[in-house]
Amino acid sequence: MCIRDRQRAVKKKNSLDSIKKLITDLTKESDEYVVSINKINVKLDSTNIGTLPTRQSLSKINNKRKNEKTLIRFESYESINLSWFSISTKYIKNSFKLLNEVVFSPEKLKNISSSGFEINIEYSKYNTLNKPTLFNSGISFRSVNNLSSLKQREIHETNIITQENTTKLTTNRTFNFFQGEYRNKISELYLFLHYYRYLDQKSRVAFHFFPRYTISEFDKPIFDLDIGLLISLKDKDKVKSFINAEVFYSLEDIAKTRSTSEKNLIDRGVIGLRFTLPFNIKI
Repeated sequence: MCIRDRQRAVKKKNSLDSIKKLITDLTKESDEYVVSINKINVKLDSTNIGTLPTRQSLSKINNKRKNEKTLIRFESYESINLSWFSISTKYIKNSFKLLNEVVFSPEKLKNISSSGFEINIEYSKYNTLNKPTLFNSGISFRSVNNLSSLKQREIHETNIITQENTTKLTTNRTFNFFQGEYRNKISELYLFLHYYRYLDQKSRVAFHFFPRYTISEFDKPIFDLDIGLLISLKDKDKVKSFINAEVFYSLEDIAKTRSTSEKNLIDRGVIGLRFTLPFNIKI
């Protein structure tokens, strides 16, 4: 009898050890569901050993909980709300021909080379609640020249070379130059805002609002505004768009602080078409 009782006790102990090993293996396989061995009380009674869970039943329970957790994870959110800051710098280098005189003279043309820099700080926010919106605003400090405010001219030059009074060689050359009072190392402060409001949930068509304000060291402040309708051109085999096309209407110098044109604000506006790279977020 003592031998049989000892064999039964050893058998019960081996069963308990195998169950503990099974639970430990399942705990290592799952990072999300930790089975606490301390919460399971197994009695060394012959009536309880037969009712202990098997490896297959514990695996089914573990897989079921994983599926439920996965289902909740991918179906619980209704919108996306992302915000971020960005800082960038830019080095600018220009080479051009300049004429400071009012009357053109080829001898007065000068080759100018200038450099500058730009520091940008931006804040962006992307939200898909109701209809997707993208907000991007920023401020830039620049050290630039006034090349954009100078008049740009084009020259067609023809040279005729005669050799031995019979042979003529003609050379043609076309080049651009800038005319006016040139200034370099001008400090500018540039503020801008991009606001995209999509008209559908699939981000195919969006309204674009783009105001900007420039404060310059040697000139009056200027306020510009663009209003556009952006269309995302999507690939048939992919959900993401590969390019954006935008029809826009641009109003430059709304307050007419720098413009010398006699036209009114509407007549000074420009209608155009531009293409931009898309803004894609992978979820």
